[in-house]
Amino acid sequence: MLAHFVTKPPVVAITHNPVTGLRPGDTHEVATLSLLTEHAPTSIGCWICWYNDDIVLRADWHLVRLMPGDRVLFVDMPQGGGGLLKGLLFVGLAYLSFGAGAFFGGGLLGFTASLGVGIVGGMLINALLPTPQAPGQTKQLAAGQVYSSSLSGNVAALDAPIWKICGRRKITPPFAAQPYTIYVPNPDSTLNDSLNSGIGGKGSNDDQYYYALFAIGEGNYEIESTNIGLTSIKSFKDVMVCRYLPPGSYPIDVLPNISTSPAVSGITLDSNIYSLGVAACPPTQQVIALFIDMVCPVGLGLGEDPRGVNWNVEVQSIDDFGTPISGWTLLASEARAYNTMTPQRWSYSYVFPVPGRIQVRLLRTDIENTDPGARHKLQWNALRCQLAAPAPLNPNVSHLEVKMRSSDQLNANTQTQFNLILTGVTRKLDSNLNWMGAGATRNPAWWMLELATSAVWGLNLPDTSIDLRSFYDYSLQWDARQDRCDYTFDTGMSGWDALQLLARTGRARVFRRNGVLTIARDEWQDLPVTAFTPRNTIPGSMVLHESLATRDMADGFIIQYEDYRTWLPTPIEVPCPGFSSSNPLALGGLYNAALPPMRNPIRKTIDGITGPTQALREGLYEAYSLAYRRTTTSCTVEMQGMIPAYMSPVRWLPELLGYSSSGDVVA
Repeated sequence: MLAHFVTKPPVVAITHNPVTGLRPGDTHEVATLSLLTEHAPTSIGCWICWYNDDIVLRADWHLVRLMPGDRVLFVDMPQGGGGLLKGLLFVGLAYLSFGAGAFFGGGLLGFTASLGVGIVGGMLINALLPTPQAPGQTKQLAAGQVYSSSLSGNVAALDAPIWKICGRRKITPPFAAQPYTIYVPNPDSTLNDSLNSGIGGKGSNDDQYYYALFAIGEGNYEIESTNIGLTSIKSFKDVMVCRYLPPGSYPIDVLPNISTSPAVSGITLDSNIYSLGVAACPPTQQVIALFIDMVCPVGLGLGEDPRGVNWNVEVQSIDDFGTPISGWTLLASEARAYNTMTPQRWSYSYVFPVPGRIQVRLLRTDIENTDPGARHKLQWNALRCQLAAPAPLNPNVSHLEVKMRSSDQLNANTQTQFNLILTGVTRKLDSNLNWMGAGATRNPAWWMLELATSAVWGLNLPDTSIDLRSFYDYSLQWDARQDRCDYTFDTGMSGWDALQLLARTGRARVFRRNGVLTIARDEWQDLPVTAFTPRNTIPGSMVLHESLATRDMADGFIIQYEDYRTWLPTPIEVPCPGFSSSNPLALGGLYNAALPPMRNPIRKTIDGITGPTQALREGLYEAYSLAYRRTTTSCTVEMQGMIPAYMSPVRWLPELLGYSSSGDVVA
């Protein structure tokens, strides 16, 4: 029976729908010694190839030549669809497994194929349609407590502008380069390293070290505190390096030109079967060093006996289009042997004297022990490379480099955020209008002047085009009032709009007067600069309009600001005169039971304010302006209009018939 079976020609079966199982028309005999890739489906899909008892990766289809008695099954596995599709796939998998048993000839081989289709097919369905995980549910740690780190709150801000931080802020900085991890031997490990004698072992029970480089923002900063979540980084004993890098400084411990391949993540290596070839770096880049992470996820050994794993690392030169330009070359042969239930992890590095673009593949050369009690699995966990080109770090940007060891305090289960509380540094003026050294400040005047004069992120105006005296005088007033400006420019904005945003924190406006940038604040002024009467305006152009209160008018404001203690949006109720806050604990004593509570407030967010006292002052300013500034005027003038500037006090004297008259003083 067995001899008759193996004399049959190879048979290939193709099914587009695993739910319906195999049909008579899905199978056909093919020529002996033909390549597997010659019979692969040409239609688009997620095709899985069964070759006798094994799954063959698509990258290796051209290496398999069919022999008499071979059975090949191509299955198109659908993707997406949620729980209903997942249930249908498992129903169809039962039919497909029975069909595979018959297709592979029945008996022991058919039973093995049926069982294999059922098990591996179930794994594929779970991989394609994973079961949603409940919020807060975390994966249990394996024996031996190995840890991994991940700062999920920090992401790379691709194609986004570099931040500019004015004043005091709390930020979650983005990555300036790809973060990466390296496994380093644990000096405190009690594992018997003598098992590795003669095979080049470098240690066991390795710790994972996490390396990250963050971009803080343009310019220099004074760091107040560095935190992970709400906890100071000083409380974490496993943070080995946390170094602030001012503009122009290059990282010391972190390599900023590391590229990690997304195609490698826990690839299981089967004995004597090549893994897929993975490009080590993007097109137009070249590699000068290669890093490979290997993992034995369940440890090594069988009972009390040690077990070893062996693998080869091969590389091949490719061009920018991924086309091979050389044959595969053996780069290294590695081996490990232990007896432990603790997952084992190792990092290997290889330096290339001549830079080039390469692809990498691995081959497990030992025979895997498939005994149910054996700990003998081997995975290719990560592929990284160091690029020949230096990292394009902006020399005008401050960075922060971090190196930490994964532990019970720092691991992927915490999913915490790395954040900073800092104050921006900029230069100031002295009383003689000379520039002084840079220092940390929250005064709006200095940030407006930096924006106006900076050639890196601002308008690049010369000092002669700026009214420095007005900015200096207002800086003294804002220091006395404790008006602060705390804002992060993290999106694109015009320079003029940015100036107005900063000026609003001091209740001011920026404008040009005779080509010179100047500033004025909305405040009480006693002496007008000029007067407009019917004598110096266009006849009939003086118009007065008064807006009367109505039932639907707003009766207050809810000012929203970001509080400097919690760094969360915080509302403050500010009623207009004659009304009361609805909150008995309202800031500033604005609750009065004898007055009606405000019913129709306006919600307003003031950017750049983080203090409750300043937010309350600006809310009262808005509320009193709404209540008392109900009269508007307009007139048309000629050359007399050149006398006042923006926000200058002006006498407006229309001719009220029967009540007034006007004339010119001639002597």
